Amino acid sequence: MEKKEKRWIQDLVNCYKAGYPIVEIVSFEETRVETELSRTFEELGVPFYAYSPARKLAGIFGQIRKSDGPALFLVKDLHLYFGRIAVLRTIRDLLPRLHQKQQCLALLCPFESVPVELSREVIVVDVPLPSALAIGGSVSSTYSDVTIPISERQLEEVGEALKGLTMEQAARVLRKVLSPLSPVESLEL
Repeated sequence: MEKKEKRWIQDLVNCYKAGYPIVEIVSFEETRVETELSRTFEELGVPFYAYSPARKLAGIFGQIRKSDGPALFLVKDLHLYFGRIAVLRTIRDLLPRLHQKQQCLALLCPFESVPVELSREVIVVDVPLPSALAIGGSVSSTYSDVTIPISERQLEEVGEALKGLTMEQAARVLRKVLSPLSPVESLEL
């Protein structure tokens, strides 16, 4: 991963260490963000928990309240519930506890969506899309079983062509392009 791509994770770690109670992470790449956060905070020895509002919000907030000690709590798509007074009030009520226990609530959203009621408590961290080099590296490792000779220069060109896509979007494009070159078992339509 390039330095620029790693900057967001270092920014988030710095926010956690500085005691920011809430960080909004702006990215469409939930899997990549969750994987990187899990790996990074495991290396730091800080418990990491990931939640989706598909579970009941009361249950998520209850687990956060029960947690004792430093931790990072990643909650996906919570911005969809910011219109509910009870959600904003619960988050605001958690602020002193988060600070006291060295905990951080990380809100993963596809766009910046900090409500005015939380604006003084939240810092925003933007996750850049993967670089051409990262996409090229992913092509190389993911499709090593495809027997097409490809040079480093060609990998860079593929990465450049796919730049601006998320890692998952780039993978789908590559699967589509490479599927005629791979043996396909019978397809049932």
